[in-house]
Amino acid sequence: MIFLHWIIKQFENIRDHFIPSNALDSQMPEKKYRFQLLSGLIISTVVLLSLFNIHYLFISRGNFIVFVVTAPLGIFHAYLLATLSKQASSSRYSNYFIGSMLISICAGMMFTGGALENSTAYFLNVPILTAFLLVGRKLGLTYAFIALVFYLAIAIVERSGTAIPQTIPFSLYSTIEIMLWLFFSGTVVLFSITYHHLTQKLMIQQKNEQEKQTYYATHDSLTLLANRHHFDLTLLDVLARSERQHTKIALYLIDLDGFKQINDQFGHDSGDALLKHIALNISQALRSDDMAARVGGDEFAIITQGNIVTDDIKQLSSRLIHAIQTPLHYQGNLLQVSASIGIACYPEHGSTSDALLKQADIAMYSCKKTDNRWATAAIKQD
Repeated sequence: MIFLHWIIKQFENIRDHFIPSNALDSQMPEKKYRFQLLSGLIISTVVLLSLFNIHYLFISRGNFIVFVVTAPLGIFHAYLLATLSKQASSSRYSNYFIGSMLISICAGMMFTGGALENSTAYFLNVPILTAFLLVGRKLGLTYAFIALVFYLAIAIVERSGTAIPQTIPFSLYSTIEIMLWLFFSGTVVLFSITYHHLTQKLMIQQKNEQEKQTYYATHDSLTLLANRHHFDLTLLDVLARSERQHTKIALYLIDLDGFKQINDQFGHDSGDALLKHIALNISQALRSDDMAARVGGDEFAIITQGNIVTDDIKQLSSRLIHAIQTPLHYQGNLLQVSASIGIACYPEHGSTSDALLKQADIAMYSCKKTDNRWATAAIKQD
């Protein structure tokens, strides 16, 4: 199994070597996926054609008819692979790849006995399958129609009594038929494995991108704490749950004191660094089920829930004050601010989110008028 994973990894490295750098760096997973699929299928085809031609030359004993058809196909596909990295779009080369396979298979049928009782006819399914994988359903159906028309036309010609040359010697026919069947089976299996592997990777990548977008839609990009919208929704949800379960909530509103002076004196880069420093310290001061959010430029909010008592509020408030006042050394400067914290509890100070926010805001601004760093609301407001 380890060896198989190593083989797959080496194949991916080789495959990506032929892909344009703008496709690998693209923010659109589908673009990268199309190029990876095309490059992987071309490499697989070149390898399988090379093995087929080597084996055919070994057993043909001087008969080069099949080689005349398959060798140019392999050379053309190698050319496509070599020039693929210069293309901005994969659709053009996908059609070259599919079209060349279809033409070569049709030519092979014309030189190896026609459509009926001919193993070469199996390969008409390969460009059809490839078309559906690379260029979608519409063009896939188009290629399927072309292949069907050609096959029926050759079959009708055969049934009408017109002889189609069979250039493979009778002594080699059985061997060639086995080789073609094995090659066809190997091609379908290899194409299917490549498609499945890349599709799984694309699905995982799209899922990660979706989770990433969801995260940044609900979190502040600077501090990585919850943003205001996510905080408001969480507060409503927590209030509804606390009402059902008869538990308490403590809402902390935090306003940094002296933060404007940090921005004015040291610049916004220093202010941003300090905000990230404070956000990290606040997160470390909380329990795993508490929630911290950045609700304004220099304002934070915290929601705690459970069996909250006065000592819990005092202890957390002290930890928050210490966390916020911890200085930050940044670019040779010592950055430090203090904070005012207003606290409102459910159900003592209100039963709605607006009421709790209002009471916590009143308590916070009362701190700014006194020497206290934190204060709880004193007025019940429903």
